Amino acid sequence: VEQQVDPNNANQIILLAGSSANLAEKLTQTLQQEVISINEANEIDYYLKVQHILQDQLKQKNTTNLIVIYQDKEYIDYGFISGLLKTAALEHPKLTTKTIGVPSLSIGELEVLSDIIQAEQKDLTAEVRYTPDKREVPSITPLLPASQPTNTPIIKEKGVYLITGGTGGLGKIFAQHIAKTPNTQIILTARSKESKLSIQQLKKLNASYQPCDVTHQASVEHLIEKIIKSHGKLDGIIHSAGVIQDSFLANKTDQEAFAVLSPKILGAKYLDHATKELDMDFTIYCSSISAVLGNPGQADYASANAWMDTYAHYRNNLKNQGKRKGHTLS
Repeated sequence: VEQQVDPNNANQIILLAGSSANLAEKLTQTLQQEVISINEANEIDYYLKVQHILQDQLKQKNTTNLIVIYQDKEYIDYGFISGLLKTAALEHPKLTTKTIGVPSLSIGELEVLSDIIQAEQKDLTAEVRYTPDKREVPSITPLLPASQPTNTPIIKEKGVYLITGGTGGLGKIFAQHIAKTPNTQIILTARSKESKLSIQQLKKLNASYQPCDVTHQASVEHLIEKIIKSHGKLDGIIHSAGVIQDSFLANKTDQEAFAVLSPKILGAKYLDHATKELDMDFTIYCSSISAVLGNPGQADYASANAWMDTYAHYRNNLKNQGKRKGHTLS
């Protein structure tokens, strides 16, 4: 994304995600510019806090360079804000934005942090991560066609599969694909009490419908318990539930953002917690290229998908530690 603002002539705002107010105060004194500590209770409140800060700058029509800094080990909680920031920069030519992951956010690293911030303010790269010995930036590479790509989920005969958002467009496509394998059992779920698919359509897919609001943990746990009781196992999950509430950042309300963020973030989290003891083959999150590039009108949607991207990485790390089963793909 080519950004047009000269950061040297912009209002500089530094946000420290998950850091102490004391460190923010020390950096403010050292850098002679505003540094704000953000310590919200959860991912969605954090998103809304940054959204409000950006909206204030838009109202004032300031030329602004906004940087969010977080600890690398807390990338799940804070890194996904890149979706919001990239979208904001696309929508508003007076904004430049950046996320920076660092090994540590502590007063003991004050000098190192100051050096990083001063160097990064002059660079227009939208995402940066520092390890103890190098600086990294993400890149996009083509996925080459293959007859059987590595980690492609295999649908197996007599497998049991759950699809959230199961009666939507994506859900039906996945269900039709799974149903090609003999004797599979498909559980479709959505918030509606009644299925949008007819009894005949469900029968053709060898599917059943179970209402579930994935933003409510108790509802998700009850659904998983019911599946295990009825089928004895669960072989894979496709999380395709999602909501779109498109509007530009200047007009975006908290209610719209919450409606978009919660099914993807809370849904993925609650599904993972409810199935962490199960011997599944795969978990799939339906993300979007907006998570990587941002997209005008979809700051919340881009961030929600970016969160799922990072959670897939996190869940695969848990699998490598023996704490989860099955490959996770976003």
